[in-house]
Amino acid sequence: MPPMPSYEEQVNREKAYLNSDAYERDAEYWSAQIEKFGGERAHLKKNSNLNISNTGDRCSFKFSEPLNHAIAAFCRSNRVAPFAVYCIALCVHLKRVSGCANTCIGVPIVNRRDFVDKQTGGMFVNTLPFFYTVDTDLNAGDLIRSLTEQWYDLLRRQRFPFAEIAAINSQKNEAADRLFDIAL
Repeated sequence: MPPMPSYEEQVNREKAYLNSDAYERDAEYWSAQIEKFGGERAHLKKNSNLNISNTGDRCSFKFSEPLNHAIAAFCRSNRVAPFAVYCIALCVHLKRVSGCANTCIGVPIVNRRDFVDKQTGGMFVNTLPFFYTVDTDLNAGDLIRSLTEQWYDLLRRQRFPFAEIAAINSQKNEAADRLFDIAL
Protein backbone atom coordinates (compact mmCIF):
# COMPACT_ATOMS: atom_id res chain seq x y z
CA MET A 1 0.00 0.00 0.00
CA PRO A 2 1.21 3.52 -0.67
CA PRO A 3 2.15 5.46 2.47
CA MET A 4 -0.55 7.61 4.01
CA PRO A 5 -0.02 11.40 4.14
CA SER A 6 1.78 12.52 7.26
CA TYR A 7 -0.03 14.58 9.88
CA GLU A 8 3.09 16.75 9.85
CA GLU A 9 2.09 17.85 6.33
CA GLN A 10 -1.29 18.91 7.76
CA VAL A 11 0.44 20.92 10.48
CA ASN A 12 2.59 22.65 7.86
CA ARG A 13 -0.49 23.46 5.76
CA GLU A 14 -2.20 24.95 8.84
CA LYS A 15 0.88 27.07 9.59
CA ALA A 16 0.82 28.31 6.00
CA TYR A 17 -2.89 29.13 6.34
CA LEU A 18 -2.27 31.13 9.54
CA ASN A 19 0.14 33.35 7.56
CA SER A 20 -2.01 33.70 4.43
CA ASP A 21 -4.38 36.20 2.89
CA ALA A 22 -7.15 33.60 3.28
CA TYR A 23 -6.64 33.72 7.05
CA GLU A 24 -6.98 37.51 7.01
CA ARG A 25 -10.19 37.30 4.92
CA ASP A 26 -11.58 34.68 7.30
CA ALA A 27 -10.73 36.88 10.30
CA GLU A 28 -12.63 39.76 8.65
CA TYR A 29 -15.62 37.47 8.00
CA TRP A 30 -15.78 36.27 11.63
CA SER A 31 -15.31 39.79 12.95
CA ALA A 32 -18.20 41.00 10.77
CA GLN A 33 -20.39 38.08 11.89
CA ILE A 34 -19.78 38.86 15.55
CA GLU A 35 -20.35 42.57 14.93
CA LYS A 36 -23.64 41.81 13.18
CA PHE A 37 -24.86 39.25 15.72
CA GLY A 38 -23.05 40.58 18.78
CA GLY A 39 -26.10 41.99 20.50
CA GLU A 40 -28.82 39.93 22.06
CA ARG A 41 -29.18 36.39 20.80
CA ALA A 42 -31.92 33.86 21.39
CA HIS A 43 -31.51 31.54 24.39
CA LEU A 44 -33.69 28.79 25.76
CA LYS A 45 -33.50 30.52 29.12
CA LYS A 46 -31.45 33.34 30.56
CA ASN A 47 -28.78 32.14 32.95
CA SER A 48 -27.36 34.75 35.26
CA ASN A 49 -25.27 32.19 37.17
CA LEU A 50 -21.61 33.07 36.63
CA ASN A 51 -20.48 29.55 37.57
CA ILE A 52 -21.62 27.91 34.38
CA SER A 53 -20.30 24.43 33.80
CA ASN A 54 -18.76 23.32 30.51
CA THR A 55 -20.40 19.94 31.00
CA GLY A 56 -23.21 19.44 28.54
CA ASP A 57 -26.18 17.17 28.34
CA ARG A 58 -27.28 15.30 25.28
CA CYS A 59 -30.88 15.44 24.20
CA SER A 60 -31.91 12.88 21.58
CA PHE A 61 -35.21 12.47 19.77
CA LYS A 62 -36.45 9.49 17.85
CA PHE A 63 -38.86 10.35 15.06
CA SER A 64 -41.72 8.11 14.07
CA GLU A 65 -41.24 6.34 10.76
CA PRO A 66 -43.91 8.44 8.96
CA LEU A 67 -42.36 11.70 10.21
CA ASN A 68 -38.88 10.50 9.25
CA HIS A 69 -40.12 9.68 5.73
CA ALA A 70 -41.88 13.05 5.48
CA ILE A 71 -38.68 14.89 6.43
CA ALA A 72 -36.68 12.85 3.91
CA ALA A 73 -39.25 13.61 1.18
CA PHE A 74 -39.17 17.32 2.07
CA CYS A 75 -35.36 17.30 1.86
CA ARG A 76 -35.40 15.59 -1.54
CA SER A 77 -38.05 17.90 -2.99
CA ASN A 78 -36.29 21.04 -1.72
CA ARG A 79 -32.78 19.68 -2.38
CA VAL A 80 -31.57 20.43 1.15
CA ALA A 81 -29.76 18.38 3.77
CA PRO A 82 -31.63 17.09 6.83
CA PHE A 83 -29.24 19.16 8.96
CA ALA A 84 -30.73 22.35 7.45
CA VAL A 85 -34.24 21.23 8.38
CA TYR A 86 -33.25 20.43 11.97
CA CYS A 87 -31.22 23.62 12.29
CA ILE A 88 -34.02 25.86 11.00
CA ALA A 89 -36.47 24.12 13.32
CA LEU A 90 -34.17 24.86 16.26
CA CYS A 91 -33.68 28.49 15.17
CA VAL A 92 -37.43 29.02 14.81
CA HIS A 93 -38.03 27.40 18.22
CA LEU A 94 -35.40 29.61 19.86
CA LYS A 95 -37.01 32.68 18.31
CA ARG A 96 -40.42 31.57 19.51
CA VAL A 97 -39.37 30.95 23.13
CA SER A 98 -37.05 33.96 23.46
CA GLY A 99 -38.64 36.53 21.16
CA CYS A 100 -35.22 37.23 19.61
CA ALA A 101 -34.65 36.47 15.92
CA ASN A 102 -30.83 36.28 16.15
CA THR A 103 -29.53 32.82 16.96
CA CYS A 104 -26.13 31.28 17.45
CA ILE A 105 -25.76 27.51 17.49
CA GLY A 106 -22.53 25.59 17.88
CA VAL A 107 -21.96 23.21 14.98
CA PRO A 108 -19.21 20.61 14.83
CA ILE A 109 -17.55 20.63 11.42
CA VAL A 110 -16.24 17.14 10.78
CA ASN A 111 -15.56 17.42 7.06
CA ARG A 112 -12.10 16.97 5.79
CA ARG A 113 -11.66 19.50 3.02
CA ASP A 114 -9.88 17.50 0.34
CA PHE A 115 -8.51 14.12 -0.71
CA VAL A 116 -5.26 14.54 1.23
CA ASP A 117 -7.16 15.39 4.44
CA LYS A 118 -9.34 12.30 3.95
CA GLN A 119 -6.24 10.12 3.70
CA THR A 120 -4.53 11.64 6.77
CA GLY A 121 -4.97 10.19 10.25
CA GLY A 122 -5.74 12.61 13.05
CA MET A 123 -8.37 14.88 14.51
CA PHE A 124 -10.07 17.18 11.99
CA VAL A 125 -12.99 18.57 14.00
CA ASN A 126 -13.75 22.22 14.63
CA THR A 127 -16.84 23.52 16.43
CA LEU A 128 -17.96 26.84 15.03
CA PRO A 129 -20.68 29.34 15.90
CA PHE A 130 -23.45 29.36 13.31
CA PHE A 131 -25.20 32.73 13.31
CA TYR A 132 -28.63 33.05 11.75
CA THR A 133 -31.49 35.54 11.86
CA VAL A 134 -34.98 34.08 11.51
CA ASP A 135 -37.04 36.12 9.05
CA THR A 136 -40.70 35.45 9.85
CA ASP A 137 -41.74 36.82 6.45
CA LEU A 138 -40.23 33.79 4.68
CA ASN A 139 -41.92 30.43 4.17
CA ALA A 140 -40.24 27.19 5.30
CA GLY A 141 -38.56 26.49 1.96
CA ASP A 142 -37.15 30.03 1.68
CA LEU A 143 -35.97 29.93 5.32
CA ILE A 144 -34.10 26.71 4.67
CA ARG A 145 -32.56 28.04 1.45
CA SER A 146 -31.47 31.18 3.32
CA LEU A 147 -30.00 29.08 6.12
CA THR A 148 -28.21 26.83 3.61
CA GLU A 149 -26.63 29.85 1.93
CA GLN A 150 -25.38 31.09 5.32
CA TRP A 151 -24.18 27.55 6.09
CA TYR A 152 -22.04 27.46 2.92
CA ASP A 153 -20.52 30.81 3.90
CA LEU A 154 -19.49 29.27 7.22
CA LEU A 155 -18.05 26.16 5.54
CA ARG A 156 -15.85 28.33 3.33
CA ARG A 157 -14.30 29.76 6.52
CA GLN A 158 -14.17 26.59 8.60
CA ARG A 159 -10.38 26.60 8.94
CA PHE A 160 -10.42 29.66 11.19
CA PRO A 161 -9.66 28.54 14.77
CA PHE A 162 -12.54 28.63 17.27
CA ALA A 163 -10.27 30.08 19.96
CA GLU A 164 -9.69 33.13 17.77
CA ILE A 165 -13.42 33.51 17.06
CA ALA A 166 -14.03 33.44 20.83
CA ALA A 167 -11.30 36.06 21.31
CA ILE A 168 -12.93 38.33 18.71
CA ASN A 169 -16.25 37.84 20.53
CA SER A 170 -14.65 38.81 23.85
CA GLN A 171 -13.08 41.93 22.30
CA LYS A 172 -16.30 43.13 20.69
CA ASN A 173 -18.70 42.13 23.48
CA GLU A 174 -17.21 42.75 26.89
CA ALA A 175 -20.22 41.21 28.64
CA ALA A 176 -20.15 38.07 26.48
CA ASP A 177 -19.12 34.91 28.26
CA ARG A 178 -19.67 32.45 25.42
CA LEU A 179 -20.86 32.33 21.85
CA PHE A 180 -23.55 29.66 22.08
CA ASP A 181 -25.50 27.54 24.55
CA ILE A 182 -26.59 24.77 22.20
CA ALA A 183 -24.63 22.63 19.76
CA LEU A 184 -26.41 20.72 17.02
